[in-house]
Amino acid sequence: MALFLSIKSVGPLKSQFAYFARVLFRGESEQTTILSNAVEEWNQDLDWRLDSPLTREDFIEIKVYQFRKHMPNRFICRFKTSLRSLLIEEKLELAENLLDVNNAVLPNSLIVLELSYSPPGGRKNKGNNNVWSIDHFDGPHVEPCVRRRTSVTSLDLAESETSDIPLEIAKKITAKFHPNIRKVFKKLPFGGQGDENGNHSDKPTDSDDSDIVDEEILGYKHGKPIELPEVPHPPPLEQPAPQRHREIYKSFANLDKEREMVVSQCYEINVRILEARQLSGININPVVHVLVGNDKKKTAVKESTNCPLFNEFFVFDYQLPHASVMEKMITLEVNSTGGKLSLKSHSLIGMYKLDVQTVFNAPDHQFYRKWAYLTDPRDHGNSCKGYLKVDIAVITRGINVSTPGKVKNEDDIDNNLLSPDGGSADRPRAKYNFNIYYADGLPRMDSGILPNIKRVITRGESKKELTDSYVEVNFYGHTVKTSVKKHTYKPMWNESICITDLFPPLCATAKIQLKDSDTVATDVPIATHVFEMSKISYNKLSKGFLPTFGPTNIFLYGSTRDFSMFDENIKLNQGEGEGAAYRGKLAISLTVHVCDPHHETVSCGSKVSSIPSLPKTLLGKNERFLLFASIFECSMINKKYQDKPMEFELSMGNYGNEIDFNASDDAHKVDYHVDEHHTGSDHILYHHATTHPVLPDAFDDTYFFIPWENTKPCLYIQSRWPGHLYRIYIANMISKVHHSLLCGLAELEDLIKHKDARTIDYFRAIMDELIAGCNQIVLILKSESISNRLGITELDVARMKLCKREMIIISNLAYEISVKSDTMVYIKGKLSTFDEILKRMAQLIDSPQQALPDIFLWMVAGGKRLAYAKIPAADIIYSELECQRGVDCGRITSFFLRVPGKKGYGFNENAIQARVRVLLWLGLQVHKGDFVNGIPKGYKLTNKLKNADDLSLVPPKSVKYTEEHKFELRAYLYQARSLAACDKSGFSDPFARIIFSNITVETRVIRETLSPIWDETIRMQSIVLYGNLEDIVNNPGTIVIDVFDNDLVGSSEFLGRTVAKPNVKILNELYNKPKFPSSLRWYTLYKGGNEAGAILAAFELFEVQEFGVEFEYLPTLPAAVFRNEVEKVIPVPSMIRPVLRKFRIQILFWGVRDMKKLQLQAVVHPQVEVECGGQIIQSEICSNAKKNPNFNNVIAALDLELPENPLFWAPIAIRVKDYRNFGRFSLVGSCEIDNLEKFWYKPKKKRAGSLFANQKSINIKMSNETQSPAADDKPATNLDKTQSAAAIPGAHSNPVDLPTVDFAGTGTGHLINGNGDMMQSNTDRHSAIVSIDQQHPQASNDHASNNPNEVSAGKTAKNQNGRPITRATTLKRSAKSQSQASKKDKADLEKIDWWSKYYASQNKNNNSNSADRKASADIDTLKIYESELENQLEFDGFKDVIQSFPLFRGKRDSNTDENAKIVGNFKGNFKICRLPLPSCAAENVVNGMFTDVPPTKPTNVLVRVYVIKANNLHPTDINGKADPYLVVSLGKTKINDRENYISKNLNPIFGRPFHIEATIPLETTLTIQVYDMDVIGSDDLIGETKIDIENRFYSKHRPSCGLPVTYSEMGYNKWRDPLKPTQILNRLCKEEKLDGPYYADGEVTIGKCIITGPSELIDSRGRLVVTDEHVALKALHQWHKISGKGMKLVPEHIETRPLYHASRPGVEQGNLEMWVDIFALGMPIPDDHVDISPRKPARYELRVIVWNTEDVICNDHNMLTGEQMSDIYVKCWIKGHEDNKQSTDIHHKSYTGEGNFNWRMIFELDYLAAEEKVVVKKKEHFYSVDETEHYEPFHLIVQVWDADLFSSDDFTGMSTFDLLDMPRGVKEPANCDLKMLNSDSYPTFNLLKQKSARGWFPVVARNHKSEDILAGKVELELTLLNEDEAKHRPAGLKREAPEPLPKPNRPEDAVGWFSSPFKACKFGVCRNYKRDLLILTLIFLLFMFAATFVYAIPGILAKGLFPETKT
Repeated sequence: MALFLSIKSVGPLKSQFAYFARVLFRGESEQTTILSNAVEEWNQDLDWRLDSPLTREDFIEIKVYQFRKHMPNRFICRFKTSLRSLLIEEKLELAENLLDVNNAVLPNSLIVLELSYSPPGGRKNKGNNNVWSIDHFDGPHVEPCVRRRTSVTSLDLAESETSDIPLEIAKKITAKFHPNIRKVFKKLPFGGQGDENGNHSDKPTDSDDSDIVDEEILGYKHGKPIELPEVPHPPPLEQPAPQRHREIYKSFANLDKEREMVVSQCYEINVRILEARQLSGININPVVHVLVGNDKKKTAVKESTNCPLFNEFFVFDYQLPHASVMEKMITLEVNSTGGKLSLKSHSLIGMYKLDVQTVFNAPDHQFYRKWAYLTDPRDHGNSCKGYLKVDIAVITRGINVSTPGKVKNEDDIDNNLLSPDGGSADRPRAKYNFNIYYADGLPRMDSGILPNIKRVITRGESKKELTDSYVEVNFYGHTVKTSVKKHTYKPMWNESICITDLFPPLCATAKIQLKDSDTVATDVPIATHVFEMSKISYNKLSKGFLPTFGPTNIFLYGSTRDFSMFDENIKLNQGEGEGAAYRGKLAISLTVHVCDPHHETVSCGSKVSSIPSLPKTLLGKNERFLLFASIFECSMINKKYQDKPMEFELSMGNYGNEIDFNASDDAHKVDYHVDEHHTGSDHILYHHATTHPVLPDAFDDTYFFIPWENTKPCLYIQSRWPGHLYRIYIANMISKVHHSLLCGLAELEDLIKHKDARTIDYFRAIMDELIAGCNQIVLILKSESISNRLGITELDVARMKLCKREMIIISNLAYEISVKSDTMVYIKGKLSTFDEILKRMAQLIDSPQQALPDIFLWMVAGGKRLAYAKIPAADIIYSELECQRGVDCGRITSFFLRVPGKKGYGFNENAIQARVRVLLWLGLQVHKGDFVNGIPKGYKLTNKLKNADDLSLVPPKSVKYTEEHKFELRAYLYQARSLAACDKSGFSDPFARIIFSNITVETRVIRETLSPIWDETIRMQSIVLYGNLEDIVNNPGTIVIDVFDNDLVGSSEFLGRTVAKPNVKILNELYNKPKFPSSLRWYTLYKGGNEAGAILAAFELFEVQEFGVEFEYLPTLPAAVFRNEVEKVIPVPSMIRPVLRKFRIQILFWGVRDMKKLQLQAVVHPQVEVECGGQIIQSEICSNAKKNPNFNNVIAALDLELPENPLFWAPIAIRVKDYRNFGRFSLVGSCEIDNLEKFWYKPKKKRAGSLFANQKSINIKMSNETQSPAADDKPATNLDKTQSAAAIPGAHSNPVDLPTVDFAGTGTGHLINGNGDMMQSNTDRHSAIVSIDQQHPQASNDHASNNPNEVSAGKTAKNQNGRPITRATTLKRSAKSQSQASKKDKADLEKIDWWSKYYASQNKNNNSNSADRKASADIDTLKIYESELENQLEFDGFKDVIQSFPLFRGKRDSNTDENAKIVGNFKGNFKICRLPLPSCAAENVVNGMFTDVPPTKPTNVLVRVYVIKANNLHPTDINGKADPYLVVSLGKTKINDRENYISKNLNPIFGRPFHIEATIPLETTLTIQVYDMDVIGSDDLIGETKIDIENRFYSKHRPSCGLPVTYSEMGYNKWRDPLKPTQILNRLCKEEKLDGPYYADGEVTIGKCIITGPSELIDSRGRLVVTDEHVALKALHQWHKISGKGMKLVPEHIETRPLYHASRPGVEQGNLEMWVDIFALGMPIPDDHVDISPRKPARYELRVIVWNTEDVICNDHNMLTGEQMSDIYVKCWIKGHEDNKQSTDIHHKSYTGEGNFNWRMIFELDYLAAEEKVVVKKKEHFYSVDETEHYEPFHLIVQVWDADLFSSDDFTGMSTFDLLDMPRGVKEPANCDLKMLNSDSYPTFNLLKQKSARGWFPVVARNHKSEDILAGKVELELTLLNEDEAKHRPAGLKREAPEPLPKPNRPEDAVGWFSSPFKACKFGVCRNYKRDLLILTLIFLLFMFAATFVYAIPGILAKGLFPETKT
């Protein structure tokens, strides 16, 4: 025994010093020689001779010292590792980091050493050490220890920085492991830091920050490969569930998701705009624009309000692929306009946007009653512009959005924000920087006829075959482009696209499109890539990260480059479908910078700027990869290629693409002629990517194959890519755990379904597998550090940490579930949890940053590409760790080659062109030697194969096999089920085609069936397989089973395909258990990605010595038998076929319904034929289905042999034929029933008179839903049991004390013993014992005593049968008080109608607040179902007596609407039981297993249909509205209610009852249709719903008339059933053979069950009478518990029925709230129906008197004086009555804001009290035919304005008052402030109750900061009068009589210039300018005097100088 150590190198160390090392092992120290100048190559060998073997505690420590000659040596670094691995391996090579004196990792330090151990007796534990089995954990789920790559990583997860395992669990790690796990730990190597004693330190180290050399890749390193234990698998099942082969998922199942991206579907996007709050602006007229993509709709304009109410509904219809719809943006814009008649353009107030994908990902695919936070993208401050309340939903086929009901506190904006993650309202803005660097390897674009034409047009400007490329980014509604780079395959942009918008973005994807610019035509997309934001970011408070990506390459895919004039697959370049060709790579990165709102103010927008070029090192170091493929088989080639030589091309990126022009830079560096050795430069690559052309051959002209025989062609490609393999490795590890869990849960569901006893053990095994797999991933990720690698991005680091956290969380959760998994119920409840786990793991698998491009394998003929297979690189990547290796790496896998584009997703077999079996291997060039390990042995060993690890040798071009084996395949096909119907008859003629290797064999054809039973053994001989037996047994190849419909004319139609793996038996193997014989199993058939049925089969592959010889070692087959007297087949051997047992199927042939015409003739003489297991039974022929479609003899039985295992049961086939004259008949329709377990007969248990026969006395405590709270506080008082029992015949006079149980609530009571202590509930129904409830308060309509046991003294009451009833106590009530109470109750009942009950029920269902519940506490309620009544679980579709089976005719598949193929219904039922029959069924000679069969004669019934309202109807008019009305039809009766249509309403309240008399079974389908009334043209059908009234009429659930909560003979809750509760109870007890009922003293006894309840009633005359109806009704409500059968009776209800339209199958068009009553006409029916007519609004008159104003803001100036003033007037109106705005007169020249008005305004309105809304009826447009009814809140809007003469009036302020919750006015204006409006604690009042109010109220305005300020105060007096009061108290408008108002006491100068010009002049001019006017007057007079003087002086002077002379 010896230990050897060789230190290869240590370094790097400082070169100027000398060093040596000391090695410590078991206390002995050895020293190396002293090495000078710090050489890295040490090559020091040491050894130790051992006295005892190594143990797992041994370790070795190496300390490196600096040698100092005259001073003590200096300790530099050390290394310590455990020697546990040497217990397993002979030699161990390590290359690890060194630790310094502080136990920290030295940067770039590395020690390389080799350890070897010579054990005693040599090495014994050889073998495969990779496969370790872990049975089961019985302790905490801690990762199994593995060999570590880094010695400094601690195992203690509790101390790890990234660990989420609780510390208290981590401390118990060593004690809680299963013994097998502890054995594993002992064998594991461990490298870690420790102390001097060899104990590992608990000090945590962050492996993410450790330094690792660049050459080291995750999963491999220099030296010995790392080995990890494999994940254990659950034990195999003896009886496996339906096989889920991985190749099925890979080849077929994934097509379904891909088809969603290509095939168009019907989508509806519903947007409801409810209201807006706190909109920014002054006196705005808001309107909301709703944009979905480029489609735009808008609401009506609401005038002069900041809080508009819209309540408008919009629907956007699309018929597009899924991805095209999801990427559309939904934009909500709130704009302000000048008004309805204004030409002023809209100005944006605020907007909110999100994409459809965000809504689709929300719960229930909707946002309901959410507030959108509005912002203006132009606003740099990003301030709030208001809130918009909306509903948004996305509906498609199969997804129906249900209304959640009333949302709690929906007006609480902060708690109901429109945000997927519930984030804050004020989202900051962020800069999304898309950095576009360069593209490479782009395809040639302009090549063909069309480009030549463009060259002529552009005069040679486009003479190029290169690309004019640019990048277009579509994100969050922004579309931005880079510059165009012309004429290049490798464009360099180096541009950054910066998009500024809100963060987080409500946008799920960002689309990157690379386009080719075109000067003539539209730009052509080259390729498209989509970023999913959820994969490049993580939204967690503490451990999340912002969106980040790259810089890295994204690989682009699209259509093939065929250079034709029109590319039929061009949509692939737009991202619609799977890309079929590589189209280049694009270097890109994404960074997000969240702006600080306090320091950065930016507006939304986008810009493009230049950035520096990307250094090559940032993308990572290029590694050389080798791709190797060996094609072993190519079969199933389409016969249309039979004359074309076939070749196959393998490509990876542009490498290997020899047909197209290779645009890669490396394309010019490929050596195509390398034969043996590759001796060229390292920059030269070699490949052999195409096989030699070979002409296909055929076995039977069905399919063709390539005759390669024993020479298998090989292809290989060398390529260079960045070595980011860790991205693939992480995804592969998680993918394997995910796939294992998925398959395990699928098997588990089948075990649960069949109640298998092994379920719990199998579940625990799955949990152990999950725990081990997750912990293994965590340990590997913890041991890796990638932070120092070239090309590492922030996203890589973040995703690695995320994966570690998620795996730990999943492991913890799995352990907790595993510990508690003791019962089947618990396991069922936890299955939904694993759905979430699978989703989270699937998110981690798909890495957004690609490491390598996908591989394409093309089938080529004549230079043209025919079909392809796309293989992800992750599936075939090689790693030295098995868990990181691709699932198909180095193994032969089958691939189905399909055509690209939509044709590849087709539903016929032509979508698949061929099948290849190929071995693929992809890895680094240094691992080249591993590719031969996957090639099956038995080939000729050539030099290239023998020395495959020689890097200078190229791989072989072919592999020639020298070893071959002969086989015979036996396919045991028993039956198939659920096949598609392909013939007009509704059936198919199926046959199966089995393809294995190159041989194809078909079964016989079974005519007219969808579940054929072939029972056939098919032998396929002449099978030659190449390779050794071991490889053939492990992987014999897959069998393809195709099922076709045989057509006499034309080719057979494809039905489905599946694959299977045969069970192989070699010559020297015995044919015995457990391997043989093989078991039958179901294989799922797929068609176009959808499930298309299943086939039950088994397959065995036998090795034979010669073909055509029957050898003794082969199992004997049964003799061939004739089928149909023509075909001779070999049946399935008895040891393989299912074990058969005798069963009886009893059929109830009730009748046929709704049969459509066949060949233009009605179906008159139908006959039903039932087939099961090859046996057929027929009903009688109906004499005349027009008179009575029921059969006379309805019971028939069929005895047959069925498999003992129900899993193998054949479906029941139902066919209906119609007999015509001369014995002719035609097939009308058919259907198949797959699930037969629901018809299993459950015999009744015998009861001695009642359910509680084993008990002596039973009392039931019944809780009433309307019970008052006080009743619960009082202690229960026991009845006088002696007296109660004495009144019951046969009861014991002295009953004993019994334990009790509460039967109220859920139905599982708690037993109470005699002392009142709780005991465990007994699960046996016959031992349920209950107590008596003494406190049953009366309903509001009864108003009797709260104690039902109190009666008047000496008074004896009688029940309806005249039997005397005794009372134990007295009722103390005088006749006067009784009369007064009766009158009061009757008056109260007159005020309550049916709508009161409806609204009270809504408040109860919607969990309304306490005020609403208190208001409706005294009103009986009914049950409101959110879906159809028959879909409720407790009623089981009313299938208890009769079931409806739809009959189909014509071709059907998954794409067609099944409802369109229904031609009628078969009414009947089935019962299945194993023979011999139980005694209870055998005794019933007439009906057998059917206990209650109703009479078959026609029954006349009265059907009352009550339609309450419709919700969310689909609009059909151009304006987005509809004018709905109802059409009700039953049989030949049709009621058209067109005259009562409701105009322009998508949520109409119909309130319409309909009465129809019908005859069952002639008229059984009730149809309610909703039409849209059109004035011009025919009316449009919105949607319809259908109800089967026959099933309801005969059902024991009694849905014909629901049971109310209480019994009443008057008022809104009047009993409407023809039978009273006592009569119904008597009938039910008789039918169930229960003893009773017996009534006495307010109680009823059924068997041993006693029910108490009220006993008094106010009859229709108002008298107080004694009755037993109350207790009988209570017994009916609990009938499902009393009878013991769980048959719950239907309560009084309203059902919500969805509406559908044939043009949009499966998409809900709205729903109806309604109910149906059905009464037999043979008994008296209540004459009056329930009055559900809509409540009519009451007419009110609101009188508003504006007295005064104070402190109004003065915005004008007096032009004479310059003083601030305002010409004040007040404007008021009721919301919704904008056309009736009233204004006061103008108070001119108010200098203080005071205004005096004394002005009365009168508003007439219609108010609906139930809705608390004002009803507004008006025409929406001048061309509207009639008025539209709207509901508005009861709001009064008060505005204060400033009047202007020559310009528009100025708005001063406004307030909106909710008159139902209005703040109380104050008496003094000094106390009036904004707190009255903003404070929640301020007292309010309801004007509807208070009638009048007066006080001062504030008026609000907004400043430039959008803050509310006080704009003034208004003194108002409000008076609300009803119509009668208004007539008796008339009043005049303004100040006029009657009741005139005094004139306001205004200042004298408060006059206008035009109204009183003289007064205005007097007070405006004279008062202020008196002195100035006087001076001006004097000056004027002086001026006039001077002027006169000047004028007169010349004359005077003239007279004086020249006096007059007399003549």
